[in-house]
Amino acid sequence: MPAMPSRVFRAALLWTAFALLAPAQSAFSQVVDQSNGVGVPGSLHSLLTGYGEGQTFRPTLDRIDYAQFAIGRLGFGNGDPGTLFATIHHGARTNPALAQSPPVPVSGTNMLFPIFLFDPPVPLVPGDSYSLVLHIASGTENWGIGTTQDTYARGQLIATYGDAQLYDAWFREGTMAPVPSATLTWGRVKAAYRYE
Repeated sequence: MPAMPSRVFRAALLWTAFALLAPAQSAFSQVVDQSNGVGVPGSLHSLLTGYGEGQTFRPTLDRIDYAQFAIGRLGFGNGDPGTLFATIHHGARTNPALAQSPPVPVSGTNMLFPIFLFDPPVPLVPGDSYSLVLHIASGTENWGIGTTQDTYARGQLIATYGDAQLYDAWFREGTMAPVPSATLTWGRVKAAYRYE
């Protein structure tokens, strides 16, 4: 009578069957169009309830899928959690919003770099001016948008108070591109278990 396969062999066979039959998971990577800032921003500009702070930009791509900002806890308060959302406007922030992201929770005491998704993607006219604006959906005003010196030539910080001409927001915007995933084939499985 032939010997029964070992437990390790049966587990490997079961894992292989699962891997071959499971649907492929799609992954995405960010394709950055416009951005300002590398590393951690130098200062924070207050986010105020009922107002919108952000950055103007001029895209080179014809759509936007996401925006990313640096968000930090201001020196007062205890880092109470909050919820933020982003809007995009053609031209000034006072123009009607083209789209609004779902709310994103923020909490803690470290610098955060949340991503705000626009789904479906928002069509843009390359070279036109757009405004990305952050809003407080809930929570306290203990949060600020990360800023840098005025180094971004294709736009300006949007600020309710203060001198916006001296600063730009730390931000990124662009599209999400699918990342091809390696599929598991019988040939790869057999190669992994080949013995001499």
